[in-house]
Amino acid sequence: MNKSFEELRMTGRLPSPPGVGMAILRLTQVEDFAVGDIARAIQSDPALTGRVLKLSNSSRRTSVAPVTTVDEAIQRLGVRTIRSVALGFSLVSELREGGCSAFDYSAFWSESLARAVAAHALSAKLDRGHPAEAYCCALLAGIGRLTLAWVHPDDYARIIVEAKNQSLAHLLEQERRAFDIDHAEIAEVLLSEWGLPDELTRAIGRFAAGQGAMPADGEAVASLVMVLQLSDDVARICVDGEMADLSTWHRLEESTLRHGLDGSEMHAICDEVVQEWAEWGGILRLPTIPVPSFASMSKRASLQATTPVDILDFEVTEHEDDVLPPLRILAVDDERLSLRLLTHHLQMAGHEILVATNGREALQLSLEQNPDIIVSDWKMPEMNGLELTMALRRYEVGRAMYVIILTG
Repeated sequence: MNKSFEELRMTGRLPSPPGVGMAILRLTQVEDFAVGDIARAIQSDPALTGRVLKLSNSSRRTSVAPVTTVDEAIQRLGVRTIRSVALGFSLVSELREGGCSAFDYSAFWSESLARAVAAHALSAKLDRGHPAEAYCCALLAGIGRLTLAWVHPDDYARIIVEAKNQSLAHLLEQERRAFDIDHAEIAEVLLSEWGLPDELTRAIGRFAAGQGAMPADGEAVASLVMVLQLSDDVARICVDGEMADLSTWHRLEESTLRHGLDGSEMHAICDEVVQEWAEWGGILRLPTIPVPSFASMSKRASLQATTPVDILDFEVTEHEDDVLPPLRILAVDDERLSLRLLTHHLQMAGHEILVATNGREALQLSLEQNPDIIVSDWKMPEMNGLELTMALRRYEVGRAMYVIILTG
């Protein structure tokens, strides 16, 4: 057993599957468990029952009749998949908030959900592994980061702030320096303890560490790692929309060609993922955001990659009859999902939008770009919304700016 993981366990704060998830794990840890007992455990939670049936039916071929009972779902997906699915859904339901100030729990699960939906679709399209298992692995792939936020909320908050906008390798290094273990190792050990099959935990460990599969891992692990990496890029674009990094688009385009798909085919898959993400978000009560078509975003990303920013056409034709002229608005929030949602609504209203991810960045941008209005979150690392406002008022130009602080 990993000594550093044992030290985490000794804190008594390791996350554990609640309710039905734990009951199913206990049932399946004995050799002579009865499938009927698992079905009854799932049926004791109506919400979990509905989610299991939905996933079972989304995994079926069109020529196969839909399942209507948990027993049929278990027969279709298999016990090990049902166990993993129940575990994932129970964690999503219960571990929605915690004490780590820099960890956005809601955005974490929303992005995990987008990755899961994308993994399900891509696994089926590319015929790589079992779509339901891919869904579960993608949903749980970030469990190591959630664990560190849960066990060491204050220390991990400092690491998150320090590693913001840095590489994954940098984050992993900072984790090892602080805790003598990183989130990739934690994910692999924790999920193994929870009973996930070895090939699934190894694939999650490789993915979380930013690695590809090793030759000794075997074809099943290699296929799953590939699906996780590809679905992660799709999920990032879902969450960031038109603000997605060009590097993410570049990786997605390379993967599309490598797997023998054309651009329009991949865009169609991704658009379906967006619809499923919104549907699952409603079922799991997780936030999602409106996302333009992948074809239009891809075209815009290609244009940004080859055109100077100052001559891009940002003209907005909607709301032409509005009385107020378009304003230059600076949106400030350290939570990507909230910032993306705020930006979307303001752009739809015809305004020119600047963005910043903390108060210090917003202060510099305000003095350089002179926005008409600043819409800022209250609690942010480095400089919060109130500190930003007080800093602005020290400058003559800043005293003329309207500031709206969001406290909800």
